Amino acid sequence: MGLRLQNDQPDLFDVTPSPGVRAKIDALQKPLIMIQPQTSGYTPNKQWSLESWKELIRLLVAEFDVVELGTITFFPNHEFGGRFHALAGLTTIVDFAWIISQASVFIGPVSAGMHVASAFEVRSIIIYGGYESSEGYRYPFVRPFYSAVPCAPCWLDGPCPYDRKCLSAIQPEEVFQAARAAVLDPQWTSRK
Repeated sequence: MGLRLQNDQPDLFDVTPSPGVRAKIDALQKPLIMIQPQTSGYTPNKQWSLESWKELIRLLVAEFDVVELGTITFFPNHEFGGRFHALAGLTTIVDFAWIISQASVFIGPVSAGMHVASAFEVRSIIIYGGYESSEGYRYPFVRPFYSAVPCAPCWLDGPCPYDRKCLSAIQPEEVFQAARAAVLDPQWTSRK
């Protein structure tokens, strides 16, 4: 499966992708931005709006190749031109981990992708909103986007009575600028 046990410990750094996935990623122009727009089905209160993701992708593809990861795609390949590549729903968990390990920057919500990116020390932009606090993780390569609205962190699994104000406060342009800095600035610091 690509994950091997050594001395009874999982070796997450030894992942071997399927040949087709490796070929797809190797053919893309570097640096690469990997995005995982989808959160778990547990709560919609961690989900940044699709409109915000679309605007962010439009900004990103002007300068970078972008790969969408996750269990289902939100965006057709043709929607953003030739620099956008939807691989969501087309990878194994090993492929998913390997693709993230190849990223210059990972962008997503609090999710499995965030944890994998941190394991591989990939610079990451994480959209927390206000569902949970970024202080709970303190990963060293993460630039958190957390909105400290009065009701945050809420951990609310039902409908948000404030229309997810914490997430709508996060603008695609500022996420783009953080991602761009993470790619281009050798002195990039993750915590704001």
